[in-house]
Amino acid sequence: MSLSRAISLTVNGAVVSAVVEGATHLADFLREQRDLTGTHLGCEHGVCGACTVLIDGEPARSCITLAAACDGADVRTVEGLDDDPVTTRLRAAFKIDHGLQCGYCTPGMLVTARDIVRRLPQADEARSASNSAATYVAAPVTPVSSAPSGGCWQTRRRWWKRHEPPWHPK
Repeated sequence: MSLSRAISLTVNGAVVSAVVEGATHLADFLREQRDLTGTHLGCEHGVCGACTVLIDGEPARSCITLAAACDGADVRTVEGLDDDPVTTRLRAAFKIDHGLQCGYCTPGMLVTARDIVRRLPQADEARSASNSAATYVAAPVTPVSSAPSGGCWQTRRRWWKRHEPPWHPK
């Protein structure tokens, strides 16, 4: 007995209809059926944040979200943020401040950082550290920094003292 389900959702602005198995996670659906490989699978427990996408404008961990639960939803992956001005500035800031490290979690960190910048345009390290959406990633660094997944806290602190954050919307 198959538990397949027909779903229809919007992925990066395009309406998509598909048949998915009931236990298919959104990350697997995006990667395997839509060829959107920017969504990475790290821990597959919803802890690391590498799989973060926007579902109806809110960051969500696609490795623990069932694709069937997204029926009717608007999903945006990192590929869908290519033309977004805030994401463009964040990418530049990640590059300038060596926030990429190995780069595996960078797509999820970009999606998360974009959400923080849009919701909290005057964010700083102290404010973002107390924000639960900013700290759901289990890394001991502050995602609002231009180098959210890299660098030690002293490097980030010096950077904040020297620069106006380049990712703030103008």
